[in-house]
Amino acid sequence: MLQMRLLHHFDTVTAETLVFDTAIWRGQVMALALQHEFLMHAVLLIAAKHLCYLSPGDPSYRSASMLHLSETLRLFRRALTQPISAANADAFIATSTLLVHYAWATDEGVASAQDVVSAAPPTDFTLNLSMDPLFSLSQGLRTLFMKSRCFIEKGESIFATSARYRPRESLEQATIRHSKPSQDLEILISEAYCRHRARLGRPVLVSPGSLCLDSVTRFFLDNRTDHDKTLGGQESLDVDAEEDLELIGFLDATSRLVLIMGLFQQRSPIADTVALMETDLIEEPEADSDIVDGIGRYHLPPLSDLARYIFAFPTRSTDTFIRLIQHHHPHALLILYLFYRAVSLLLPQQQCWWSRKRAQIVGSAIECALRGRGDAHLDTILEEGNRVLEGGAARNSISRDNEANPQASLGVDTWHETWERTRRVLERFAWRKGRWYSEERAMSGWS
Repeated sequence: MLQMRLLHHFDTVTAETLVFDTAIWRGQVMALALQHEFLMHAVLLIAAKHLCYLSPGDPSYRSASMLHLSETLRLFRRALTQPISAANADAFIATSTLLVHYAWATDEGVASAQDVVSAAPPTDFTLNLSMDPLFSLSQGLRTLFMKSRCFIEKGESIFATSARYRPRESLEQATIRHSKPSQDLEILISEAYCRHRARLGRPVLVSPGSLCLDSVTRFFLDNRTDHDKTLGGQESLDVDAEEDLELIGFLDATSRLVLIMGLFQQRSPIADTVALMETDLIEEPEADSDIVDGIGRYHLPPLSDLARYIFAFPTRSTDTFIRLIQHHHPHALLILYLFYRAVSLLLPQQQCWWSRKRAQIVGSAIECALRGRGDAHLDTILEEGNRVLEGGAARNSISRDNEANPQASLGVDTWHETWERTRRVLERFAWRKGRWYSEERAMSGWS
């Protein structure tokens, strides 16, 4: 019977490839699935999707995944009308997490090749991120975690230990001495974003008289690691920025991207991916990966940390940044392209099967969309980003336009003035530890 085959595959194979501890999926989640029909369908869905990946020629798995997706969504929507309690919070979180895995594993309706006749790899894609299920389902997962916070803090959730663990810290340790090129790339992207906003007459707003922290700002400040707080000190609490949610979301996404890209400065992604294929996604917070090549030994984060940090990229994105993606904002697409390119190089194919196709297909579609704009500045940053991914260095700045800024005659800020305001926000918020935006701190040994 197909359902029994799917359950067996989930328990013996798929559970080892999902984020969070394998024991959670094999033990507690399987037990909860017997009590909640929507969760059972979600388990069957992700097992069927995994088998679709492993056996693409078998149509029965695709049919099963479509059936269980429909049933999961129908029953889950009905269940979500009930208040979240200790009795259903874990089932809700587990179902939502499995749905996000499913969204990661699908590119249907998001990107498609225009040339389906040629046997060669497609080079022309259509892109439609307006209804991308990955970001919408990730928003739902974030909401459920926030609403279940009281159960997690009390240790009443099976996800309590995993939710309290911060995989970001091991990535920071792995990149702490090798992050300069990716930091330079962050400045390039932020500069380009400011240039774009200034041209549209929407400069970044920084008001010295503002003393309020909006809810989104507090969310990110409260979730910094202890390492961030030590480096940032108390300065980040005295933010002199008016609420600019688009800026906050964009800079946050950029900072999370460059942390991933910092991994490419100390190693060969291809060699390390082969080594990572020897591991699995079982959470071992104390375990680190050491890869040896002709140069020496490199300190890498555990695969479980890397996979979870990447998996959570959409979940950690703000609503405003997600809207930028849905509207195909060029600089949001730039971040997403580099993110998917990094994913395709970092995560091993078998253990992280759910990331493979999306990273390659959607990433290629985004690159086609960006190249098709004919924007020299975007093309330059694309090349610089690819250089960083190959272990090289990004340039510190893009050459300025010689032509007059058309916004100057309208009495609004030029792109350079907008960028200077953004630098102030970056320094004050200390999300990226303020170690390369401030020349004074760099001279003091912070960089």
